[in-house]
Amino acid sequence: MSNFEATQAAAASGGARGKLYASSGAGKLRSFTSTYTSVTGSEPQVADTIEWGTLPAGARIHGNLSSFNYAVGNAGMTLTLGDADDDNFILAATDMGTGAGVTTLPLVNVNGAVYVNTSPLTLISTLAVDEMLADQVITLTIVYTLD
Repeated sequence: MSNFEATQAAAASGGARGKLYASSGAGKLRSFTSTYTSVTGSEPQVADTIEWGTLPAGARIHGNLSSFNYAVGNAGMTLTLGDADDDNFILAATDMGTGAGVTTLPLVNVNGAVYVNTSPLTLISTLAVDEMLADQVITLTIVYTLD
């Protein structure tokens, strides 16, 4: 029977893959929260973007602890989350219009991978399908680990 080591065990035993991310050993959980409220008369339209802010280099996003919280919007309004290079690598187009709710960010940890940004990451969402309603509120909360 063979024995295989994950990153923490390999680091402890000095295995070939013994290098941990800086945020894997003793990092602190931190929270990034940003809220957008659409303004009557200038609601974001299809293909418009919302810039949420920037995470620091080295942040390891915990998708299961991170979320969008949103108020009722237009039926069919969808939102993505990513950066300027790939606007949906954190969250693919997700319906946020039919009712108020919460959506976690599972794509960050898809296929067992852990996402660690190597440079500051500016978070951007793109609207699809339908515009936001006037005065609709959406809050993005990202929980990440950083030394």
